Amino acid sequence: MRGPSGSRASCRALRLELGYDLAYEDRVGAVPIAIHSGRLLAAWAAKPATPLSLELSVELLANLAAERGSTAVAALRDRRTPVKAAVTWKLNGWLATGLEARARHDSAPAPRPAPPGATFEDGYAPPAEALDVTADLVLIATVP
Repeated sequence: MRGPSGSRASCRALRLELGYDLAYEDRVGAVPIAIHSGRLLAAWAAKPATPLSLELSVELLANLAAERGSTAVAALRDRRTPVKAAVTWKLNGWLATGLEARARHDSAPAPRPAPPGATFEDGYAPPAEALDVTADLVLIATVP
């Protein structure tokens, strides 16, 4: 797409959100809990060239009340931070490819369940990893 001056047009968008989030965790071998959180999101999208699209988002969720479960977590001490980045390249009118990467950090991850057929000593609950990272290579077909 070309603008009035003949240069390529660039489309950009920035979105900020402030709100509330309710998550329900049904943990393996533990009491299920509801997590009431404050939420802040910043998302940016751009189309610097006709076939190329970029997206980036960062979110912060922080618990508003103390959590009672297998471990107690004070208010504002359970912070979850999901981050997402995506690049999409349009190959033709109906086919595109892209790379998506996601990372999620949890400052108070749920404890790991015991392996099948085993038990942990009373009071011992090994925590899960605080950081989880995934990446996907995608092929997108748009059927007219």
